[in-house]
Amino acid sequence: MCDALADSDKERLRGYLNHKLQILCDDGRTFTGIFKCVDAQENFILADTTEVRDDQARKVGMTMVPGKHIKRVLVENLESDMATVSLTMTEKQKSHILAGLHPSAVVDICGRALSFWSFQLSLEITYEQESAAAQAEKTRAVEAHAAAEVASTSARLRLVEDKLAAAQHAVDAERQSRAMAEDMLDDCRRRMQSLKAAYDQLCQRRVLPEADVDFANSEFIGAASWAARDR
Repeated sequence: MCDALADSDKERLRGYLNHKLQILCDDGRTFTGIFKCVDAQENFILADTTEVRDDQARKVGMTMVPGKHIKRVLVENLESDMATVSLTMTEKQKSHILAGLHPSAVVDICGRALSFWSFQLSLEITYEQESAAAQAEKTRAVEAHAAAEVASTSARLRLVEDKLAAAQHAVDAERQSRAMAEDMLDDCRRRMQSLKAAYDQLCQRRVLPEADVDFANSEFIGAASWAARDR
C-alpha cells in the first residue's frame, strides 16, 4: 500500500484487498479481477483478470492497469453490490511515496513495475496481433465472397449475352425469311398480272371475230328487209 495516502484512503483500499474490482480505462477496455495492490502511480495490480474489449472477453491472469488510463474503479463490497471508488493523490503525496526507502527497495519496486508494464504491453501487442489476424481473415473471407459473387454475376451475364445473341440471330433469320417471302409474293403478283394479261388477250381474240359475224349478219338482214320493202 502507498504510505503517502491518507489514513482513510489506506483503510478503504486495505478493505478492498482480495475483492473483485472492475476498472474502466479511457480506451474503452474493462478489467475485472482480484485487487492485490496499488503503487505510487496508482497502477492497480489485479489477479485472475478478465479483459473486455468491444464485447469480447479474454483471460489475462495477473495484470497491471496503468493509473493514468483509469477512468473509474468499481469494487464489489460485502453485500455483492458495486461501489465507486475515486483515488485522488496530490503531487506532493506522489513525490513522497518512495521517500526514506532503501535504494534496493526502490529498485525492486521499479523493477516490478517495469515487469508488470512490460507484461501488459506484451498482452496488448498479442491482442493487437490477434485482432489484426482476425481482421485479415475476415478481409480474406469478404474478398473470397466478393470474387465468388463477381464470377457468378459474370457467368449470368455471359448467359444473358448468349441468349441475346441467339435472339438477335433469330430476329435476323426471321427478317431474311420475311424478305424472301415478300420477294416471292411480288414474283407471284407479277406472274398473276402476266397471266391475267395473257388471259385478257385470249379472251379478246376469241370474242372479236364472233362480234364481227354478228355485225355482218345484222347488216345482211337489214339490207334484205329494205329490199323486200322496195318490192
